[in-house]
Amino acid sequence: MSSFLIDDRMMSEGLKLKGCCLLLFAMAWSYHRSDATLYESEAAIAERTGYAREVIGRSLQALVKAGYLTRCECVRKGHRVYEYRI
Repeated sequence: MSSFLIDDRMMSEGLKLKGCCLLLFAMAWSYHRSDATLYESEAAIAERTGYAREVIGRSLQALVKAGYLTRCECVRKGHRVYEYRI
């Protein structure tokens, strides 16, 4: 299970996020605060959070569609991956 603490009302009340979307945004926010990007695989995020990989994929797409995250395609160690940024 994830150890991300959601302590900002902006995420839950201001952005009206809940469930998996709230947790994913909190993860991306924690990376953003460290000048990094969220680039774990959907499978790795699913394992960390306890959500199904399909739910992770749909939630990331919803956050991108809503304009809360930006998805960037890049290559790491010869593999195409997506990074998510705030």
